[in-house]
Amino acid sequence: MVLVSRTVLSPVQIVDSAHTDCYAKSAMGNTERERLFAVLEELGWTIAGTNKKGYVKALCGCGKHKMWVHKTPSNPYYYDQQMKWVKRQGCQ
Repeated sequence: MVLVSRTVLSPVQIVDSAHTDCYAKSAMGNTERERLFAVLEELGWTIAGTNKKGYVKALCGCGKHKMWVHKTPSNPYYYDQQMKWVKRQGCQ
């Protein structure tokens, strides 16, 4: 939830067209997070759902790897590091 000049903006739900699961996106947008999801889809990973905190669970195509994508990481390089880790796994 984001407070902007005493106005509460609720999170927007985005539905992945290939899956019925939803993952939350902040009201202001997050292009790096969207790029990570695009890379995951391109490499054959599937979005398995979310937990109570809103973290997204992603599973690779071979079934050996999984990762949790955080909503609001404190590391400014988090999404880039996650993309590099996914590409290093080399499974499709």
